[in-house]
Order: sequence, then C-alpha cells, then structure tokens
Amino acid sequence: MTVREVHSPDEKARVCDAIMRALPNWFGNEEAIVGYVREVRDLPFFAAYSDDISDCSIAIGFAALKCHNEYTAEVCVMGVLQPYHKQGAGKLLIERCAAAEVGFVAMKSLAGGLISDSALAYAFANVYDNVLPIWGIQKMSELQEFLSYQDAAPVLDDARRAQIARDRRELAGEFCRSCGYCLPCPVDIDIPTCARMALMLRRAPTQMWLDEVNRDKMARILDCTHCNHCADHCPYGLDTPALLQRNYEDYQTFL
Repeated sequence: MTVREVHSPDEKARVCDAIMRALPNWFGNEEAIVGYVREVRDLPFFAAYSDDISDCSIAIGFAALKCHNEYTAEVCVMGVLQPYHKQGAGKLLIERCAAAEVGFVAMKSLAGGLISDSALAYAFANVYDNVLPIWGIQKMSELQEFLSYQDAAPVLDDARRAQIARDRRELAGEFCRSCGYCLPCPVDIDIPTCARMALMLRRAPTQMWLDEVNRDKMARILDCTHCNHCADHCPYGLDTPALLQRNYEDYQTFL
C-alpha cells in the first residue's frame, strides 16, 4: 500500500466522490457529498493505493486537509473503502506525517473508557513522537496520574505488549465504538451506552453502571422493535439488535 499526494483538482474530486459513494453508512447525504467533492478541489489531498489492484489509478482511501495556518491543520474529510479497513492505511498516514515533521492529535486515546490502564495507553502512544493524545481527563487524580508520566514515562515492554494483545482480542469483533451513527433510535434506546455495557461493567468501576439511570437505559432494550435502523446504519456491520439483547441478558447477572 502506498500514499501519494494528489495535485489535480479534477482527480481529487473524482477520488473523493467515488469513495464517499462507496461508503453509504458513513456518507449517505447527497448534499454533503456534493459539498465535500467541491471543497476538496482546493485542499491538500492524499490518496492511498493498494498493491493488489492492477490499476494503480484506483484509490482505496483518501484524506483532505484544511490548513488554518502554517502550524495547524485538520482533516476536513477522509474515507477508506471498507474491504481495506484495518489494513495499515492509518499507520501509513502516521509515517507520512512524521516524515514531513507534522504532528497530529489522537482522539479517543482511552477508547471511551474501555482502556482502563492509563500507563499502558500512555506507553503505546508515546512510541509515536508526532502524536499528541487527548486523554479525556475527568478527575484531579487522573490529571496528576498523567502528569507523573512526564517525569517517569511508562515503557512499552513485553508485559504491556502482551496486555495490548489481550485487549485487542477482547475488544475485537462485535465491539461497539460508540460512534452514534445508529441514532436516533425510534424507541429511544441509548445504543452507544447499552451496546457496550458488558465491556463497561468489566473494564470500568462496576457500581457506577448499576444505578437507576443505567438500569432504566438497559430496560429500554425490551422495547426494541427490531426495525434494524441501527444495524442498517452501523458502519462496522454489527447486528446491533442482537448485540443489545446479549448486553441486556448479561446486565441482569449483575443485578
């Protein structure tokens, strides 16, 4: 897989249009697609190409950047064809940024609370010199914890690599990323919370998820009509109604 900068406005528009239309679960709004296709013509634009496609002009992914000044920029829009997810396109982008002495902010560095070992997360992120993680600190004790790592940075040793491998196995497969594309639910189920409850019960302080508010949220799963609005809009192809039911049944074992 290779990443190349695209300079032709027409080629930027063509790649953007083709990939966005191939990802309807992410980009299903026609007006938004037309707007992005028009906008990327004037933006710095990078496209990824796979070695297993004989036609080297067919891009499998792209990223368009919006530069605010000489020091900061943001990703305006990006997309990767679904068969090429988790194939290394993101890692190539990191390497390309590092080569150009460009750093970027990494969101969800604790996976929305599912990664509970802060030292482990810090050690992993610290490997990439040009990545600045956003930790989502909520308590003074958490702030002090991360500040302590500035003086004594955790090392990504073999034990932590083994824990990362275990986390990847546990969070792989039918793992709700809490992106919210499934919302709104017609019967008002808080899907991003309820579909991850089994993980949250085991990877965060359990008692906080057993209060009345969360019990009411989980009880709403029983109102599911199996309309499949959530499954049809899930960019990860999850069988969301089935995932919700399993989480509900698991939740009952904690009550």
